[in-house]
Amino acid sequence: DEDLFGQWLAEECDLEPGNSYKNETSADLFAAWKAYLTRMGQEVSPWNSTSFGLELSKHAEKKKTRTASWSDDER
Repeated sequence: DEDLFGQWLAEECDLEPGNSYKNETSADLFAAWKAYLTRMGQEVSPWNSTSFGLELSKHAEKKKTRTASWSDDER
């Protein structure tokens, strides 16, 4: 599910951590994730809303880390 989750984030979500003007409820994001799985012909994830939120947090941290490392590389 993790690779597919990353694909969903890249294709379907406009991510900009820290931008308080871009936000959705976790319920709406979870519904969008399940709809994406259905469109992709995948089984709906066994995650509940809590595990879904943890996965979102994990991906947000990865993005922050990558952004920081890109900044360091530019110097």
